Amino acid sequence: MCDEQLKMTMSTLMRQVTQQGKQIAELQKQLASMQLTSCELETINNATLMAISNNLIEIKKVNGSTICRISPF
Repeated sequence: MCDEQLKMTMSTLMRQVTQQGKQIAELQKQLASMQLTSCELETINNATLMAISNNLIEIKKVNGSTICRISPF
């Protein structure tokens, strides 16, 4: 392979590495967001289960609408 071909190959590889670095950074952001969402959902789930187990949630139908009332813990 001549110097010119090596330079072109090296340039192509560098572009690919740079692009992959950007993709990895974006995936890391998405993962962090998903982990935060998962943590938030777990907190909501735990609070709901606690309210249910302590009979603090009242659900009833009023004029065709479902009403959910949560008493303070």
